[in-house]
Amino acid sequence: MRYRHYAPRGIITLVEGAPEAVVPELRRLYATDLGAGKKTCVLCFTEHMPELADCAPHDLGSRQDLSQVAHRLFDILRHLDEEGMETIYSEVVPAEGLGLAVMNRLGRAAAFRTIRV
Repeated sequence: MRYRHYAPRGIITLVEGAPEAVVPELRRLYATDLGAGKKTCVLCFTEHMPELADCAPHDLGSRQDLSQVAHRLFDILRHLDEEGMETIYSEVVPAEGLGLAVMNRLGRAAAFRTIRV
């Protein structure tokens, strides 16, 4: 695929919107896929780890420190392959400043598959 950089074998879907809408949507998507027997997880910011603790969360780092998110992203994507994840749902950051680089990498890994809530 032309726009796809390194991505885990599992299907990544970005979930975009206000945090108060995104967190429940991540929980819903996770539960749906888990109920369908899929190996699934969520990529979330440190700030949302407690709320998503029962959704096999992977900590991207703090939304307040995008350099940490940028530093962790590639390793997390590789780790998801090792875990054999089939579906992965991820929070997003605004595509400005360092967030632009993070979203470029994450968007390409997801083949730009996005749900807006």
